Amino acid sequence: MNKVSDIISQRLARAGVKTFFGVQGGACMHLIESTCQNSETQYIPVLNEQAAGLSAHGYYFASGDVAGAIVTTGPGFFNLVTGIAACYYDNVPSVFLCGQVGSGINIAQRLGTKMYGFQEAPHAEIADFISDKSLKVRNEGELLQALSAIDKIAKNEIHGPLVLEIQDDFQRQMLNVDMVESAPKTNANSPAPTIGQSVSTVLSALENAKRPLMLIGGGVDIQTDKVQATLDPILRKLGVPAIFTWAGQRVYRPENPFHIGLFGTHCPGNGNALLQSCDLLIAVGASLLQHQAGKAKDIFAPEAQMIAINNGAHEDERFLHDYGKRITVLREDSMEFLDGLNAHLKTGKQEYAYWTDVRPDVSRDKWKTSASQPLQTAISAQEPVKSIIRFLEACPPNYTVFGDAGATLSWTYQAASICNSPPVITSFNLHSMGYSLPAAVGAACSPGCHGALSISGDGGLMMNIQELAVARNLEVPVKFLVIDNQGYGIIRQTQNEFLERRHFGSDIGKSPSLPPYHLRQIFEAFGYETYLSDHNGADDAAAWLFDPKGKYRVAIISVDIDEEVQGTTPNNAPLVS
Repeated sequence: MNKVSDIISQRLARAGVKTFFGVQGGACMHLIESTCQNSETQYIPVLNEQAAGLSAHGYYFASGDVAGAIVTTGPGFFNLVTGIAACYYDNVPSVFLCGQVGSGINIAQRLGTKMYGFQEAPHAEIADFISDKSLKVRNEGELLQALSAIDKIAKNEIHGPLVLEIQDDFQRQMLNVDMVESAPKTNANSPAPTIGQSVSTVLSALENAKRPLMLIGGGVDIQTDKVQATLDPILRKLGVPAIFTWAGQRVYRPENPFHIGLFGTHCPGNGNALLQSCDLLIAVGASLLQHQAGKAKDIFAPEAQMIAINNGAHEDERFLHDYGKRITVLREDSMEFLDGLNAHLKTGKQEYAYWTDVRPDVSRDKWKTSASQPLQTAISAQEPVKSIIRFLEACPPNYTVFGDAGATLSWTYQAASICNSPPVITSFNLHSMGYSLPAAVGAACSPGCHGALSISGDGGLMMNIQELAVARNLEVPVKFLVIDNQGYGIIRQTQNEFLERRHFGSDIGKSPSLPPYHLRQIFEAFGYETYLSDHNGADDAAAWLFDPKGKYRVAIISVDIDEEVQGTTPNNAPLVS
């Protein structure tokens, strides 16, 4: 006889899902108990369900392994929604187990009322909008469906959240059947991809191009070394430059002459300049949403025919809506496409001559672009960017770095495009404030992690400040860089543009401003050492933060409250270069 919660835990472990974050509750306690009693799985209690979902997101990007969260019914689920959505919009495979009230009181929908059982809510129906699959588990038949969905994780057939709403009384039911006898087979020995129609389409387009450009997004394989080993020979053989989205930044290496840098509405520079002058854009694993392309899609890469390699069927209509007849959408796995193209180029004898006015073999800086050097100089000299560069360069190479939403995130990626930065992970598409702290916690719980760095503004930090207690309780160090610009800097910048510098709810003071808070006192109350400085002391602060003698440390760098993100693209304008 097996308890249902044990069956689910065992099947998840066999599918490779072995780490769960969560908050205890009456309707999920059997799920948590089974996770804790399973020798193959671990349960990490956090202090808010939103943090549980964001920790699963960070865990995946740190390790490439799938994690999940366990929450109770009603408010437990609703707190979790942001975490589910962050995983959904970034295509992060993940598992979310949500309790539901027992069958005898789970009858609100049948009665046509809002709620009957205590904290009863339609979790599965709501999650259906932000998950790859959302299932109710109330009986043996539905359990079999859930186990089949779990098996798809091991087969790499789940590319986003799997949400299971499991009735409380069914969780603890004993079944006289072993549903975990056979482990699912993975596709580890799947055959190498063949050169398909997608590669042929791209090769045909290259025959007619003079200034092709590759654009690499976060949809390529999670294994960065694998992507680089395949991408870089392609770029060298073709003599074609590549630019990178924020999510693709983990592949970017500034010493590579074909890696031109980041691009987008908050990353002015050579990447944007090449976009505006290329005649063929090959976008691999990228969404080309507003933060990358701006609002006016007709003036994004205006001279280019476009090819988008993306395996999301639901993206086709959006690409066509935004870019019309000038885009060809190829529905294929991004890594398989790169493998196929690389295999063809290895055997091909053809010589390619693109960007004939450029000598990319000399230096990345020799690419002739219209990028504004005064703007680049101004960004490099900006106090927050200069400070973040010091910390990125001092960060140990075996740390995982997370950035929070807001002005600090834009400054972080501007810094990462300038210096030799480690990969920076964020909630790339949802841009949820309060992300970086719990995401760093998730990374610190992943196998092989040696440390995590959370970079945030003071405003975003406060949204999940309670998770400092969880970070302080871990063996792996989680360290913090806080850029203190007194509230919500990017919102003030927007208010400056649209409200003629009238600020409500974005600076610190009396209502309707944000309430005052004292960062140093807060961190020290959680047991952290703190170092306060401005940009002039950033070098010393970075050395102190990463000194291995100090495990629980925070560097707080104050910047002028009027500092703005420079080089942003105005509404309905071309990307700033």
